[in-house]
Amino acid sequence: MEHTTHVIVIPYPAQGHVIPLMELAQQLVQNGVKVTFINTEVNHKLVTATWSEKGLMQMVSIPDGLEPWEDRSDLAKLAESIVQIMPGKLEELINKINKDDDNKATCVLADNCMGWSMHVAEKMGIRRATFWPASAATLASFLSFQKLIDDGVIDDCGVPLNDKMIHLSPSMPPIKPSNLTWACIGDLATTKIIFEVSTEAVKAATMAEWILCNSSDHLEPAAFTLFPQLSPIGPLLASNRLAEQAGHFWQEDSTCLTWLDTQAPGSVIYIAFGSFTIFDQTQFEELAIGLELTNRPFLWGWSGQVLAHPSVACFLSHCGWNSTLEGVNNGVPFVCWPYFADQFHNESYICDIWKNGLAFNKNKEGIITQGEIENKVNMLLSDGTFKEKAQTLKETVTSSIRKGGSSKENLTAFIEWIYEKEKVFSFVGLWGKSFGFYMNMATWEERFADIGLEKQTLSSLCHVSWKWFIWGPPFYICGPRNPLVYAHLARSIAGLYCSGFWKATKPDFFHYAANSMVNNTREATKSL
Repeated sequence: MEHTTHVIVIPYPAQGHVIPLMELAQQLVQNGVKVTFINTEVNHKLVTATWSEKGLMQMVSIPDGLEPWEDRSDLAKLAESIVQIMPGKLEELINKINKDDDNKATCVLADNCMGWSMHVAEKMGIRRATFWPASAATLASFLSFQKLIDDGVIDDCGVPLNDKMIHLSPSMPPIKPSNLTWACIGDLATTKIIFEVSTEAVKAATMAEWILCNSSDHLEPAAFTLFPQLSPIGPLLASNRLAEQAGHFWQEDSTCLTWLDTQAPGSVIYIAFGSFTIFDQTQFEELAIGLELTNRPFLWGWSGQVLAHPSVACFLSHCGWNSTLEGVNNGVPFVCWPYFADQFHNESYICDIWKNGLAFNKNKEGIITQGEIENKVNMLLSDGTFKEKAQTLKETVTSSIRKGGSSKENLTAFIEWIYEKEKVFSFVGLWGKSFGFYMNMATWEERFADIGLEKQTLSSLCHVSWKWFIWGPPFYICGPRNPLVYAHLARSIAGLYCSGFWKATKPDFFHYAANSMVNNTREATKSL
């Protein structure tokens, strides 16, 4: 069976994390990489219910440690359970894969929020890469946590000490300490636990050979300048390869597209708040009345094809990163309604940096009023500047995933890294076997003599084995398409014949071979 590079992929168990990593996994599969995609047991059932593709992608699950009926929206409880249970289960699964599968696990690619997986991979001697599904600015805040502590912005547990606006760099979006990702998810206890997860994400980044980000250097140049070890490969959207997005926890309803077809171009307010946003009755009523006051048609729901529809005028969004990328990718301006976590970072990008949207202001009771909703929607749609900036940003960002674009080149380099490492490991094994075959020639000579195999035939076998030992390095280093490799190969073989190497003693022979191999590798490398 032909050997295939095998990558273990592990997302954090939330839809906004699963979807982009699933898209990356599918692009790896398109490039011939075998993928084992590991969800938690609960999410596995949700994802596979809408999953139809097979091929090199295998979907498996491991438990998260919670019972099926327990509340997984309690992020602190979920985080503690994951760290206690999943590392051991992952190790068991990889051991089983390596025992039963001809294609052993060669790399672990995991969400940064599953940082414990890097420790498992290191323990098992497997190469490591991490994936960050949100904005690079959010990851930059994680990577800057020690500086934030030293500057007195947060304490050692991640709790904000003041609410003075901060900039990680002059050209990055400003952020309030209370809106840092780990500080705006729940109560004080939750903040401390999520901050622990954040610090583990930082450790995971330091252990990984690649830190891939679902972003573009056109979207976040300052973040990638501040942390150049981050590699943007986004936007990772199935629509960019004319495919359907996988990884959804719920079945999409595409019947709304028929209704959209009946609406005038650029007339519909599209509304989607993600899977976590919760409104109380007062806020819900204000939203409903505010939308009615705009006197415009609106669609509230989710379908991956809506934002590309020509009838959509704007996107009233919670500003989750996947939704943000979808809007940017389709050139749609935003009205921002962030709820928690990284969504405040993303709102700041939209309103302060890209300037392709507007933010709502809350009243003193913390409510976005119907009048505020009517006013901001009408302001956005009456000023063509927002649409122009959205279209310009679309063209700039989508260029990064085309041939020659930075995201495309980074993804290609990552895939080549996977294969190059695998090629080196394969060569080392072949090289060792070839040399071992020669060194044991005397023993094999006796064994073959017992079954009537002549020494001349044995010499031919050893000759083939030895050729791999002597010209393998230049061939693998330079690649089979370089014609000069074959010249060096011919010279190696001729030199071996002329040296009378079959009659040489093993020590002298080894000395000659080592020198020849080094010299040929050096010459071949010069020819690149």
